[in-house]
Formats: sequence, C-alpha cells, structure tokens
Amino acid sequence: MGLLPLTGDQSLFQRLGLLGRMLRDVNLFQKANYRSDVLNILQQFTANPLVPANFATSVAGGQTAIGTIAASLQALAQATLLTMVNAATPQPSRTDQVQALEAVIAAMQAQGATVQQCLVGLTAQATSGNTGNGVVVGSTKRGDGLSQENLYAESAILTCVADSQSGNRSAGNESFRFAGTASQANAFSPDWPAGSGSAAPLAAIDATRNNATGNLLTNSDFETWTSNTPNNWTIATGTAGSQVKQGTAPVFTGIGSLNLVGDGSTKTALTQQFNNASTGTAGKLQPATVYALSLWLTVDVVPGAGVLTVDLIDGNGNVIADQQGVQNSFSVTLSQVSGSWTNYSGVFRTPNLLPAVQNLRLRLSGALSNGRNLYIDHLAFGAASKLYNGGPFLASFSGSTPFLLNDQFTITTTNDRGGSAFNATFQTLFARWFPMMANELLLPSSLSPTIPDTLITAAGPALDFSLAANSMYLPGRP
Repeated sequence: MGLLPLTGDQSLFQRLGLLGRMLRDVNLFQKANYRSDVLNILQQFTANPLVPANFATSVAGGQTAIGTIAASLQALAQATLLTMVNAATPQPSRTDQVQALEAVIAAMQAQGATVQQCLVGLTAQATSGNTGNGVVVGSTKRGDGLSQENLYAESAILTCVADSQSGNRSAGNESFRFAGTASQANAFSPDWPAGSGSAAPLAAIDATRNNATGNLLTNSDFETWTSNTPNNWTIATGTAGSQVKQGTAPVFTGIGSLNLVGDGSTKTALTQQFNNASTGTAGKLQPATVYALSLWLTVDVVPGAGVLTVDLIDGNGNVIADQQGVQNSFSVTLSQVSGSWTNYSGVFRTPNLLPAVQNLRLRLSGALSNGRNLYIDHLAFGAASKLYNGGPFLASFSGSTPFLLNDQFTITTTNDRGGSAFNATFQTLFARWFPMMANELLLPSSLSPTIPDTLITAAGPALDFSLAANSMYLPGRP
C-alpha cells in the first residue's frame, strides 16, 4: 500500500491511456469515410466480377461490429481503476467506482497532478420577435467554482411554456423549459457526444416581488422609501438626499428607482443583509450554490468617470470569494452606460463555509462624475438552475414587459474537449468510462497538465495488466 501511481511506468494514467488509445482507434475506424471510399471503389469496378455483391454492406457491418470492443475496453478500464486504487489504499467497498474515483481525485490533488483542461462556454440569445424583454443569465461554473468541463456542446432552446395570460402564471414569473438537442445514449459511439437531451424546467425571477418567485432580495425594485433611503437597504457610504435619492423619473418598472448622484469624489455604497427580515431581507444564501443577478441601468448624461460594482460581502465589508478563491464581484464602467435602460448581469458562487453575515453591496468603486445621475432599477438576485448533471446553470429574469407563451432564447454551449480529436483527453475519457457526470466528479485540470493526453494519442510501451505483476486486487476475488 502507498501512493497511487499516477504518472510514470505502469501508472494508472499510462494504463488507461493505452485503453483510451484503443477506443480512439475504434472510433476512427467507425467515423472515417470508409463508406465513401467503398462507393468510389465500386464506381471504378462497375460490373467487375471480382467485386463481391455485398462488399459495401460488409464494410458498413464491420464498422458497426467493431464497436463491441468498446464495452470490453470499458470493463478493463473499470477493473484497472478498482484494482490499482485498492492496492494503494483499500476502500470501504472494493467494487464502488465512485469511491475509487474520489480516491483518484484526492490523490491527484495531494500530488499536484492535473489533466488537460477542457475549455467551455455559454451564450444566451433572445429570439427575434419575443414579446418579453427579460434576460437569461448563464454560467458554466458550478457551486464550488469549477468549470463543468464535461458539459455537452449544443445549440438548445429555452421556451416560455406558461405565461400570465394563458398559463396561470404571475406576470414576471413565467415558466420556461430548456430543451437540449438529441443525445447519443451510447458513450462509445463515434457520434458521442451529441446533445444533452435535457428537458429542464425554469421559472423567471421577478424583481418586483420581495423574497418571492425566486428573488431573494426585498425592495430590490426600489419602490418603497423613507427619507431618501430605500427601505431594507443601508447606506454604507454617502448621504441620503445628497448622494442617494429616490428616483421617480426615469424608472424601468413601477414608480421608483435608485438615484446615485455623482460629486466626483464620494464612492457611494448601499448594502442589503441576507437572513435579516427586519432591516434587510429574509432571503437566505446557501453554501456552494450558483446565484445570478440582474439589474437595469441608465444615466441622465453619459459620465466621463465612474464604476458601479456589485458584490457579496461579509459583515466586515470583505468580498466573499468562492471555493476557488474567485471574488464574488462584477463591475460596470459607467462611461459606457447610455441614456436608455440597459441590462447588466453577473454570476456569484458561494463558498462551502459561509461567513456569519452576508450582504449584497452596490457601490461606486470609481466615483461618479460631478453632477451626473445614475439610475438603478429592477434588481433581482436568485439561485440559478442546473440543466443536467455535469451541465451549465441558467437563470431567467423578467423585464418591464412580461414574457408571453413561446418567447424563446437560444442557449449555445461549447466544449473544446481539450483540443483533442475523437475525445482523446482524459477528462472526457473518464466521463465515457466512469460515472463522472452522474456524480458531479471532475479530474483536477489545468492548461499545463502534468498528465499529458499524449498517453492516449501517442504510441506507448507495452503494459502489464496482470495481477501478479502489479499486486493488484481484482474485483470479485478474495
């Protein structure tokens, strides 16, 4: 027993890389243009008695039949994983793949080992002709701050399926359904991965509701005020009636907005405390959770200076970081804000251990130009929804005009699979062989990996998979 050998001769990743190379070769044969080549040959040998009548179909059948090898490769990969992990550190269950995978991840973290990072992306585009002017905010990172490196690359559709006019939903809280493109159930098919095949529900978050319909904030639409101070908000920097005023025109929704008045020097800030029903909001944050925020901004005259920053802070004013050390903060350069209401959004991720006090803060991290007025309205903050295990997160936010039935967004996700052909990268290979996505497991990764994918793509040494040679425990044996 000892350290699990991750790199070097006869290591776990060298063995799995060899099996991965065999799977890649199978897929190459299945996916290559053999059928086109066969047709070209037949055209050149028309009516030639040397060409068997079933030549084309036999080649096609061979491409299909060779796929049966993939299941054998998976069985050997799974046995190799279990054997080597249990030889290094016996697990409570010698046949539990999830325990073994968690042990591999822990060993990689302890040894500073990484595989090639898969770069992923997401965009949400409103379909032309939508009635509602709300927005959709997406994230490819999960609650612990890690990217969902095994998400499916697809062009999916998010559709409003119930509205306030025909679907018994409140205006601003319409129902949506995410529809991913068709999936490929066989993880060893050369066509894998296709789409997610997901059909996930989603509801629009309504900024006009107080700690309801997904919005965790109270008076975030800035409708109620007391002496130029928005109710349930605390002015941390600045003075009510000077730098902070009740806006009555312009407004995005309702009859009020938050008006920040620039004087060229004051970095005005307001906060709302979570889990504080008396002076903040009763809404509570949960650890390791993805949250999205949406707000609308406009100015009376485009300022020459000023930056608005929105962040999560603790009771001492320190920005709360996610589990990867990334601060929960985003900023808007106010010289780029126009005189028309424009949406801005951000995504936050809470750490595993939340501080005792959490606040949402709006602040001028760069002072607003003297005499200029910034207006903030229709602010909402709520949890984003995961679309499928191992997949991205989405949140829908209402606008000034409610969504109607069949309003749509195109949700496009991308995944470079580590820049590999036929998924020949360890992050993807593990997702094909083992229950990684179902259990939200990811191998530690980086853009400069210590475990190269050339173990899959390049010719390697002959490896010994025998029990005697490696003192490995084989599942099912005493």
